[in-house]
Amino acid sequence: MLSVDCMVGSWGPWSKCSSLCGVGSKDRTRQVTVPPRNGGTPCPDLKQRRGCFGDSPVCDTAKEVAKILPDSYKRDFKDPWRRPHMLLKEKQPR
Repeated sequence: MLSVDCMVGSWGPWSKCSSLCGVGSKDRTRQVTVPPRNGGTPCPDLKQRRGCFGDSPVCDTAKEVAKILPDSYKRDFKDPWRRPHMLLKEKQPR
């Protein structure tokens, strides 16, 4: 019996990044064209994955909001429009 090595097709296109904004991943695949037989060389990887960084136009808006939100939601946030005596009342134990 003659051994037949595995043969694969060419890589397909890379998928879109899994993340619109920030770190994600993309992958691509290829198909087996001739399966191995009679002790032939096994098939190589059929899927590849690599990292990517999503840079959608909506990301700019998200980054601006992220700069604003974290501090404004803290209870101790020092809002210049709040009077100092109001802050003191909030911090006193009840």
